[in-house]
Amino acid sequence: MSAFSWKQYVTISEQLSFTTPSSQEQECLDRIFISRAYYGVFCQLRDLLIEASIIKSTQNSDVHKLVVDKLDSAGSKKLKTISNDLKRLRIKRNNADYDSPSINNSDSERDLCIALAKSIQEDIDKNKIWTDLPAIPLN
Repeated sequence: MSAFSWKQYVTISEQLSFTTPSSQEQECLDRIFISRAYYGVFCQLRDLLIEASIIKSTQNSDVHKLVVDKLDSAGSKKLKTISNDLKRLRIKRNNADYDSPSINNSDSERDLCIALAKSIQEDIDKNKIWTDLPAIPLN
């Protein structure tokens, strides 16, 4: 059995963002897009770090911070940018997944998150992060 393609979350989030749901459904969908955009790139980065033996496979919530910290500590400008974008995405994702008050300008929040995820995705697809991975301290 092949592994799930986390990249599909980013692609689907972008494609579905062009639909025109009812106004009552819009914020719900925007929250879903924000969440999936984050998880699409987070899971790919986590898996790359596991594959490179930089972090151990883990199922606990600390892995979110660990991935960001490892990318941030690499000393690479590209990985630092990815780390910062992932931090921003996680904050937006947490708000979308856990906060009850309506998200102000949910469509612009959605578009920002999709843009951040696409930027990270492009770096993953172009293997731009692989050259900087050896600079990351091991476990």
